[in-house]
Amino acid sequence: MRKVFYAYAVNNSGPDSRVEAFLNLPAAPYEILDAMDKLRCGDGAGVKFRVDEFYRFGSLVPFLSEPNDLRELNALAQKLSELDEQQEVAFEGLLMIEYRTKQAPIDLPDLIDLAYSTDRCHVVGEALNDSQLGRFCAEKSFVPGAEDLPDSLFELLDFERIGREHRHQTGGVIVERTADHPGGYGRPLAFDSEEKAREAAKAFNDWRGPFDDMYENTAAPLEEEKPKWNMELS
Repeated sequence: MRKVFYAYAVNNSGPDSRVEAFLNLPAAPYEILDAMDKLRCGDGAGVKFRVDEFYRFGSLVPFLSEPNDLRELNALAQKLSELDEQQEVAFEGLLMIEYRTKQAPIDLPDLIDLAYSTDRCHVVGEALNDSQLGRFCAEKSFVPGAEDLPDSLFELLDFERIGREHRHQTGGVIVERTADHPGGYGRPLAFDSEEKAREAAKAFNDWRGPFDDMYENTAAPLEEEKPKWNMELS
């Protein structure tokens, strides 16, 4: 299992002196329980968490400066560790779109939501800029009449303008290539049925299930809520 974060936790509220714990995330459930027990956190009051190192997904640094729930942080790391390269590009794209839409910090439950939404994002791996995206659109017949042009005229098309207009119209983003993933163009997809939307919502909520009983006496239960999809049902 690929590690994603290196987390630090401290409890300054106990009768004893400062108590600390360090974890590579994602961690196994028993490792989380051991850390909770070591921190003597009870209901979690007085415990502060910090991500000291991002092995992957450095784009999350602004959003995880002060995570407030170790279970949620571990759930996010668990899902991120399971993503393949294309899904990583999709996650980065959805993260950019979510931040652009909200213009506000994104909390942990919403980040987990995005990590579970990568299959609802279309990724064009060869499009690392508007010009490459425009060429892709023209070659795939997204530009009316382009398929009928001879090669000499096809190459005269303004691919950068085509790509820029397509990106604006579809609400997508260009994800830069990093050491973690190859980058590309990503845009959110609409659900084609309410049933699929319910299935996706269930997948998002399933991460809580195995932990509910284990954490019953060590932390407050998570509030039930529906995932906040930033994609419309069709």
